Amino acid sequence: LINLSFETIDDGNVTVRLIDLTGNVVWTKVEGAFKGVNERTYDISTLARGVYMLQLSVNDQTEIIRVVLQ
Repeated sequence: LINLSFETIDDGNVTVRLIDLTGNVVWTKVEGAFKGVNERTYDISTLARGVYMLQLSVNDQTEIIRVVLQ
C-alpha cells in the first residue's frame, strides 16, 4: 500500500502515476481532491518490486518522488 498526504489550495483533480525507470507509466489513478489536506491510500500490490517514480499532479502543480517497492 502507498499512503499519500498532500495539501491543495483549491478543489480539483489529483492524478497519481507510477512510472518505471524506463519511463513507462505502469499505474494511474485520477480522482477528486478538495481544498486543504487530502489523504489517500492506494493498493499497488500487483506491481513488481523495484524502483518507481511517483508523479502527483494537482491542478497545475506536479511533484515527483522516488518510491521503492520491496
